[in-house]
Amino acid sequence: MPNWVFNGLTIEGNPEQVKSLIKQMNKPFVYSVQSNGDLSFDIKQRKYVNPIFAFHNIYSYVDHGVSDTEYHGQSKLSAQYPTLLFTLSYEEETGWGGEMEFLRGEVISESEYDNMCRDCDATNQMEYCEEDCGEICGNCNWLGEADLEAVAKCQTHKIYLDTKVPEYRKAEAK
Repeated sequence: MPNWVFNGLTIEGNPEQVKSLIKQMNKPFVYSVQSNGDLSFDIKQRKYVNPIFAFHNIYSYVDHGVSDTEYHGQSKLSAQYPTLLFTLSYEEETGWGGEMEFLRGEVISESEYDNMCRDCDATNQMEYCEEDCGEICGNCNWLGEADLEAVAKCQTHKIYLDTKVPEYRKAEAK
């Protein structure tokens, strides 16, 4: 089963440089696809006429004489635009993630976290309750995906139902 990683890229700097980068990333290109479905190993050309921020446009290894087998997909984008600040944020579907900043082709800062609260964005504050009511944020007491019935029975966390989930108390009273 695949794990999904959500990414965000922010680019800051001179507006003319940003426009130049956008123009580069959105230019049409042709990509060779090797098909071995019929064991003939045909190479087919696929044309992308209107890509949106295409990775292929970062570095055209074919234009630089590098073969498909030699190419490893290393990004040279920050090095190409040394005055722009690139901030890449990523989060895996189970909650871990991080952020990296690039300037002049180098990583200038990097941070990672094991989990993040969806309510206050605090990192590494989600704790699993020992009484099995679920994960609770140690910073803002967000109940997240906690089992509300189990939280109601939990001696440690049931007090948060009044402040964080008042609709639970209303439904419980009926």
